[in-house]
Amino acid sequence: MDGDRRPLKEFPDWEAEHGRLAAGDITSTSTDAELDRWADREEENAARQGWRLLGAREAAAAHREQLRDRGWDRLTVVDADIAELENATDAVDKNLETTRQECLHLVTAARVRDCR
Repeated sequence: MDGDRRPLKEFPDWEAEHGRLAAGDITSTSTDAELDRWADREEENAARQGWRLLGAREAAAAHREQLRDRGWDRLTVVDADIAELENATDAVDKNLETTRQECLHLVTAARVRDCR
């Protein structure tokens, strides 16, 4: 531990106390560099409280992956909604367009993921 005498704190314990992942700073499109900066900030916050935080980067990456998986799950639902709306009457054109826009947003976010 390179002479660092601060007590260790595992990230799940830190998260239970502070709820930082739920704060929304990490998104499905966060880059690795953004995750690193986030983890550095959390480690600094912990250090100010006298702790040496372990596992922040891994937790951030796992959280981003969960968000991405939720996006894929939602994309499946939205795609099915589009198929249903396409077969409906003209009265739902506005709903169809809104749903198509959400689909486009989800696909764009998914493609960003695949490029990283």
